[in-house]
Amino acid sequence: MKQLKSTSRKQKLLWAVLSLLLAAGSFYLVLRHSGGLSLEALQEDLTQAAPGWLIAAACSMLVYVTLEGRILRIVCGGLGHPLSRRRGLAYAASDIYFSAVTPSATGGQPACAYFMIQDGIPETVSTVCLLLNLTMYTLTLAVLGVVCVVIGPGLFLCFGTLGRILIVIGLAAHLALAFFFFLLVRNERLLHRLCGWALRLLGKLRLVRQEAKLQAKLQTAMEDYRRCTQLLAGQKKLMIRVFVLNLLQRAAQISVTGFVFLAAGHGLRQAAVMWAIQCYVILGAACIPIPGAMGISDYLLLNGFSAFLAPQEAASMELISRSISFYCCTVLCAVITLVYSLIQIRRRSFP
Repeated sequence: MKQLKSTSRKQKLLWAVLSLLLAAGSFYLVLRHSGGLSLEALQEDLTQAAPGWLIAAACSMLVYVTLEGRILRIVCGGLGHPLSRRRGLAYAASDIYFSAVTPSATGGQPACAYFMIQDGIPETVSTVCLLLNLTMYTLTLAVLGVVCVVIGPGLFLCFGTLGRILIVIGLAAHLALAFFFFLLVRNERLLHRLCGWALRLLGKLRLVRQEAKLQAKLQTAMEDYRRCTQLLAGQKKLMIRVFVLNLLQRAAQISVTGFVFLAAGHGLRQAAVMWAIQCYVILGAACIPIPGAMGISDYLLLNGFSAFLAPQEAASMELISRSISFYCCTVLCAVITLVYSLIQIRRRSFP
């Protein structure tokens, strides 16, 4: 067990270092292809920006984080395990942080589940809660993508060939994943079959022992899972609230870009256009297996902005927008996760 924990810590440290290198590389490449933008010029753009709109951008990022916690509180409460605001925020921060530093956001849900289970929330409850949230997250991104295509189809043509391919793949993947996750939430038999198949495969590969015992535990877990999903099925208002809050959460994240453009002195119409471009970017970058989609998101944003702005200004807007919506958000969530972890360790050591 100690060896597994040590390996897990090493993996987390490795991904954190890799993420820092990717962030530095992305920042460098944007500056290099900016047509002459320097750090001094970027600093000047920041000092000349309207502080009120920059504060609005920062607040929009904070709304994105806090709404994640609110969603988890609503779902857990609906399953009979109410959460405090502090715990909801801590779970949300761990999800967002580990999603940002692992490929395709694969570390976010397990990290969040770990904290929930450590706090006494049953595994099946945490599984249903996080799976429902993931379903709504995927569905809302797909909905926003469809809305952007309907409202501004011409904006899609602003991207280069590679960008268009990534956006189409991203939209198709989100629609397919939303349908698949919905089936998992509504049909526990499908999830049971998938987990059972995975256990049999791991048994044949001799990666797990006592397969029969694990299958029995899986059967018990699926019975608890069924009860949780049946409880949620009777709460349509809760499901609608979760969907609406997910929609508002994604809109808040995307709105950071719009506020940054307003801070730079652009009008509402152009800010709305950049909002839609940011939505396309999230779709195109979400399915790329790179931590935080770093590099891919920067490329797509720069590609979209360059259709309307000079290279230097496009790079400046991209770096400021991305810094607030992703990098500052990731650092904030890392601090919240670290503080909560230290508090939990102290409580277990000194009950």
